[in-house]
Amino acid sequence: MPYNNDARATGGETGKITYTGFVLMYIFSYAGIGVLMPLLSQYLAGIGFDGSRIGAVTSTARFIAIFSAAFWGRIFTFSHNRYRVIIIILIACAAFASVLITVSDFLFFIILFALFYFFQAPVCGLSDSLTVEKKLKLGPIRACGSVGYAVFVFVAGKLAESVGLGAIFPLYSAVMLIAAAAVCLLWKNEKKRGVSRPAYDFGRGAGAQNAHNATSESADHETDNYIGKPETATSESADHETGNYAGKPETANSKSTDHETTNPADSPAEVRNFIPFNPWKMLLGNRRYIIFLICAFFTLVGDAVNGTYFSFLYIEGGGSLTGVGLAFLLMAGCEAPFMLLLSKFSGRFRIEKLMLLAMIVSTARFAWYSTGPSFKMLLATFFLQGFVNSILWVEFIKYCSRLLDVRIASLGISIYYAVASNGSSIVSLLVAGFILDGLGITSVFTFAALCNFAGLLLFIIFFIRRRP
Repeated sequence: MPYNNDARATGGETGKITYTGFVLMYIFSYAGIGVLMPLLSQYLAGIGFDGSRIGAVTSTARFIAIFSAAFWGRIFTFSHNRYRVIIIILIACAAFASVLITVSDFLFFIILFALFYFFQAPVCGLSDSLTVEKKLKLGPIRACGSVGYAVFVFVAGKLAESVGLGAIFPLYSAVMLIAAAAVCLLWKNEKKRGVSRPAYDFGRGAGAQNAHNATSESADHETDNYIGKPETATSESADHETGNYAGKPETANSKSTDHETTNPADSPAEVRNFIPFNPWKMLLGNRRYIIFLICAFFTLVGDAVNGTYFSFLYIEGGGSLTGVGLAFLLMAGCEAPFMLLLSKFSGRFRIEKLMLLAMIVSTARFAWYSTGPSFKMLLATFFLQGFVNSILWVEFIKYCSRLLDVRIASLGISIYYAVASNGSSIVSLLVAGFILDGLGITSVFTFAALCNFAGLLLFIIFFIRRRP
């Protein structure tokens, strides 16, 4: 079962609690996104904002989110309690959302929404990083997030039509608090299991980190892990337990009275040769990673535009506000089964081919949207989003991790969300807002199709034809 993939799980019961906690965290954190983001543009239009102002609000928030992802990604990477970081973020999201409903002035709203998005932006990235760290299957758990998104976007649509669009903010706050409670469950369960994972120390090499972990986990008794200078030639170990040093090995003259020391000649080369590294230099020096970020930047424009402006296309095609919720329910609801199918069959296909197929379908989809189909046709083709997003959301993260050294994977994923996801959203939402005012909603999706086509070409050139 999926929860058994955690290598450090201690018993079936605690493993089930861990898996359940992650499922609940994804369901309700993604439910918050489903409650707020698809209907936000309609809410802003309802309080008097035109297309350019709607684009300004959403793109400014995403601009703040770039720095937010880097800020929270660094805190998360170095934190000794990563659950607490996510809990703080979720509670702050709920608090800001409860204030947003009281604001209708454009300048005040854009500032407050930017502050709100400073906490909202890293939720997905940090959740994915935590899931990967715990060695749980990302696909099935991410599928649970899609279920939460789908169900609650429909609930929000029904609620908005019955009591008003302002209801989306208190509903958002409620589900994010439930997500925070789920993370508290995970935190409590891990403390019960006695699992302690210190934050990664960027001053140690990968070999030193691995050697240290192997030593710590194979010991017959608990030791205190010290990260610092090795013992000197004259240092002695007393009659109490001493720690495992992850720096240089002990010298030949080091003494040990009560425990066995490591022979430097038997140590890995990475341990013997302590080499600090700069994570940012490694990240920016990875050419394929940088090209992939650019490719993902163009590809994810379509998702950002569709999430914000699809309601305008649907209503222009003859649909209603409740129908918007139904459309998102169908589109996002089919993402979960597609993700489950992908987790079972992805091993049979090369990851590059899966991503290529999804990018082709995405480009064709938005090109067809630009023709202005009726709301019935939009509903009839709901499965296209499930097919595309189930591949792009999961496989893009996996491929991103594959391109990176394990020591900077968490940082790289955070930057992926900052640049490829939020960066593309900044440009696309701002440009799409002006296009909406000047040319209409169908031209917005023409713009999305062209961006998707650019990402498709880059991927074919650098990752299909020039595959190493």
